[in-house]
Formats: sequence, structure tokens, C-alpha cells
Amino acid sequence: DGFQVPLVRPIFFSRVAWHIFRVILTHFPSQARRWCSGRGKRLSKVISAIVEGQVSPHIIRSQVSQINAQSDDGVLKIEEEALGSDEDASFFKLKARVVAATTAVRGGHLANNNIKVQGIVTARYSRSDVSLGLAIHLPRNFPLSPPTVEFTEQLNIDKAKARRWQLNITRILASSDATILDAVIDWKKNLDKQFQGLEECPVCYCVVHSVTRALPQKRCSQCGNRFHSACLYKWFESSGNSTCPLCRHLF
Repeated sequence: DGFQVPLVRPIFFSRVAWHIFRVILTHFPSQARRWCSGRGKRLSKVISAIVEGQVSPHIIRSQVSQINAQSDDGVLKIEEEALGSDEDASFFKLKARVVAATTAVRGGHLANNNIKVQGIVTARYSRSDVSLGLAIHLPRNFPLSPPTVEFTEQLNIDKAKARRWQLNITRILASSDATILDAVIDWKKNLDKQFQGLEECPVCYCVVHSVTRALPQKRCSQCGNRFHSACLYKWFESSGNSTCPLCRHLF
């Protein structure tokens, strides 16, 4: 008698595929975002609508709960790095909330797929006479659409530098698989490092690399700027040559 493969109902594969897709959306959002963007405009729109109604509300609430669980009245409970005197230390407050908007009521009852959920994360970084506030908006189809970042407060901060800091956290949120909490903590640590006098990498605008956790150590002998090894490798690969991203001197 030959070996017979047991029959498995198609619905089993559908459930497994759906579960895997939810896991990818939760833990590998940047990968899911890239995959969806390559499906074509029509299919991407269908996928986005399904995620918005069935997955995004759970992920947004989970991200918000994670942030609030790690804060005490908005003060983040993380271990502060040694920064010298108390006068030099930074102060950081972080809060998050869920915003639910009802779009329709059917038969006198609220339908679950008519509740559109968004998340708002607010952060405030202050240090001596410098203060910076920002708001991170999690869209209704998060994480298929990346969060948007806007500054709500700028005190004694150069506009160009503030813009680089905004690009810094926007890039972390859009290109990495870190949670919102991890991304904001990384952003705070980068600001702390800059106030310690460490220079940011001119490629990613970060002092601490979001993936390798390394500092900018590759120095150009011509212009003197320092880069992350990972950023330089990515630049060499995309440009097709081994020159400095700023002065184009051969590395």
C-alpha cells in the first residue's frame, strides 16, 4: 500500500495564512509595508481596508498600552544614562492614547467594522534651556501606512537641527521593525548623545544606529565626517562607488 497524504480542508490553510499575516504585521511591519506596496494599487487598497478593519485596531491599542505601561504619569520609566551633573541630565515625558471615530450605525447598533481607530503618541524632551515636543500619529491602517511625525514645541533649537531630528525619528519609524516605544527611546538616546558632543551620521541623522547600535566611527580623511559602517555600506552599494557621501572623496 502506498503512502497517502491526508486531506486538509482549504479553510485550514486560510486560517494559517491569516495568522501568519497578522504576525508579520505585528512584528515585521516594515516588511509587510514593502510587500503591500508592491501588490498594485487596486489590490493594495483591498488589503489596506481589511487590515484597517480587522488588524490595525488591535495593533494600535497594543502599542498604546505598551507605552502607558512603561510610564508613570507620562514620565518614562527607563534607566537614564550617566550624563554628568544633574543640570546636564535630560527630562523626557511620553504619553499615548487611542482615538476611535465612529463612521456609521446599522440597525441602531454599532458595527465593529465601522469603528476607525487611530493612535496618538506625544513626547516632550527637555534639557537645561532646550525643549522639544512632538506628536506621532498612527494612521487607521497602521502599520501598512507608517506613522507621521510633527513637532508641537521648539524652544532654543535651530530649525535645521530640529528638521534633522524629525527626519531621524521618521526614518526609524518607517524603515525599522521597532515598536513605537523602542523607536522613541532610540530617538531620545540619540538626542542625549548629541548633547554629549557626539556627532550624528550624515546619512541617517542618528548617533546610535537603529539596527547595529553602533556609533559613527568610519571617518572620511578629506572632510572629516564620521559615518556608521552600515550606512556607508548601503551608500556604496546604491551608488556603485566607494566615495564619501558628502565630499565624494575616495574612501
